[in-house]
Amino acid sequence: YEYTIKKAPLTVTARSYTRYYGKENPEFEVSYKGFVNGEDEKALSKEPIASTKATISSPAGEYAIEVSGAEAKNYEMSYVNGILTILPILVGDFNGDNKVDNTDLQLLVDYIMDKKPLGIDKNTADVNKDDKVNAVDVTKVIDIIKKNADAND
Repeated sequence: YEYTIKKAPLTVTARSYTRYYGKENPEFEVSYKGFVNGEDEKALSKEPIASTKATISSPAGEYAIEVSGAEAKNYEMSYVNGILTILPILVGDFNGDNKVDNTDLQLLVDYIMDKKPLGIDKNTADVNKDDKVNAVDVTKVIDIIKKNADAND
């Protein structure tokens, strides 16, 4: 008798992510389906690499997160790409909840008061793009909040 031992199929899937324009890409993770005999990723002789062509300055849109390069003695690899969705920045949306409201206004005031709130830096705080962060930017955010409130009435 002649026996041929086939490698077990292992699917490596890149997880999908969403981020805002101008932010760094997250650290991409993968998941596995098909390990046998109680094995896990320790059975890999080479870890997969998940990457995208999208950079910090890539425009809003969807980009493939490609995964490749995994190796294991007893597994035949197949790959499933993930998707990186880059959302546009909404001017004045400092907390990333896709709306401009009093929470964002407070973050801007905190930034001006040097309280260093998360999610806001000089580039995003300079709402009117005059290279200064001051009361003019606060007024601009108030105007955006008012305009949104009027639009919803």
